[in-house]
Amino acid sequence: TSDDPTSEVTFSDVITPGDCDGSYTITRTWTATDDCDNTSSCVQTITVTDTIDPTFDSAPSAIADITCEDALPSQETLTASDSCGSATVTPSVDAYTVDTCNGYAITYRWTAEHDCGKTSETSVTFNVLPDTIYPTFDSSPSAIADITCEDALPAQETLKASDSCGSATVTPSVDAYTVDTCNGYAITYRWKAEDDCCNTSET
Repeated sequence: TSDDPTSEVTFSDVITPGDCDGSYTITRTWTATDDCDNTSSCVQTITVTDTIDPTFDSAPSAIADITCEDALPSQETLTASDSCGSATVTPSVDAYTVDTCNGYAITYRWTAEHDCGKTSETSVTFNVLPDTIYPTFDSSPSAIADITCEDALPAQETLKASDSCGSATVTPSVDAYTVDTCNGYAITYRWKAEDDCCNTSET
């Protein structure tokens, strides 16, 4: 018995795997035996659970701000480790609203998860800068030959323009002029291209 000074106490373990690596149960049976082989035993249950968050092997690199005409940078591949098993890293991009004229922020996120469901996160944020890029005309206006006072004014041709961050509208106009039939006079045709953010170009 436990009061017998010559009793010997031993134990044996049975390990039962849990639902994930780093999680298991130890069933430990303690047995006391005296010199007459009388025994007494009790059972101890030890539950081992991985509650330690995984850790990233390195922090994500900083990302420089970009302009609206740049492609989004590739999201780098990160890895993570877990002291009791393995960890998987899942990349994602936080929801964002495109605001080309005022600029906006984008956050790249990485979530590390180990086999027992504990997670860690890290992220990096960069900005898409406001659109300050002027639209460009797809072609220059054709030269117009001089006319006589009896000729009708030539039709103003239609020009188009492009914008790297959106669309552009071209508005034609004619500069103010004073008719001077005797001495002749100049007429200037003008085209103004404007993008969605009110950046303009003229020709």
